[in-house]
Amino acid sequence: MFFKNLFDAQLYEQYLIEKKNLSESSRYLYVVTVEKFLSQYDKLDDIDSYNKFIISNGIKKRSTYVYSVLKSFIEYYIEDAGTRAALIDSLIKPEVPSNIKRERKYLEEEEIISIINNMKHMKHRVIALIQDLTGVRAGDVFRIKRGNIIPEIYQDKNVLRIIIEGKGKKRNVVFIHDEMIQSVIIDYIIKNVNEMDYYFIEQKRRILDEKNKETKLFKSNYKKYYKDLKQAMYKLGIDFSSFATHDYRRCYARRVWSKYKDVNVLQKLLNHQNPATTMRYLEQSGMQNIEYHKEMQNG
Repeated sequence: MFFKNLFDAQLYEQYLIEKKNLSESSRYLYVVTVEKFLSQYDKLDDIDSYNKFIISNGIKKRSTYVYSVLKSFIEYYIEDAGTRAALIDSLIKPEVPSNIKRERKYLEEEEIISIINNMKHMKHRVIALIQDLTGVRAGDVFRIKRGNIIPEIYQDKNVLRIIIEGKGKKRNVVFIHDEMIQSVIIDYIIKNVNEMDYYFIEQKRRILDEKNKETKLFKSNYKKYYKDLKQAMYKLGIDFSSFATHDYRRCYARRVWSKYKDVNVLQKLLNHQNPATTMRYLEQSGMQNIEYHKEMQNG
């Protein structure tokens, strides 16, 4: 029996906790990637298996991620120190393209709203609005399930409660207080009632196998969303190479920090399990030092 049939995801995840100190969402992605690798390759002491997987699955910035996953799996699985070292030394380590290192753009709220208003499809505008107001990842918005957008009353006013099932099955609850945006979201839902389990994933006409159905639908729909975002930015004359769907989340994090200047609040609103992940958002933007520079320069 091959190791792939004996692979214990829980034991591997425990290893990632103890040795790698990875967040819950990262552990989930590592396990999924290893399971995919094991479904394709049996020779786990053969470097060709690992490098073929990296070549076939490593695309652009994800190539370095796949390398890291396989390196951790070799460290976890291969007991012989010499074999382990030889495999790791021979792993293809992709170079990160220079354009990936480019600084991300932080747009003002007015610019973001202009982009959203110039998106062609109503569904994409609704997804972008939810991202902008809550900082939720695009993929998590796409996977919002039917019945998980719930109108409620809070302090005598209408709110929308949205239950998010994020990466690694992490649960998060966000609220939309702006009544105009509530009406936009509800109007979209009313006009697009169908048999799908998800509000924002369109069913393709051709039948898909059940195992990979959600993943294939998600990828197809995400590409359309991303393309619509870029076209809207192009119309407005905004550099569309420095702003992507995840930058809604970065801009949201920057607004949260500007308002509260509290890492704990930022961690809660971004739904990070590990505070180190939250600190990376601050370090990338430099926002944790902005007040110190202001005070120093004002004397």
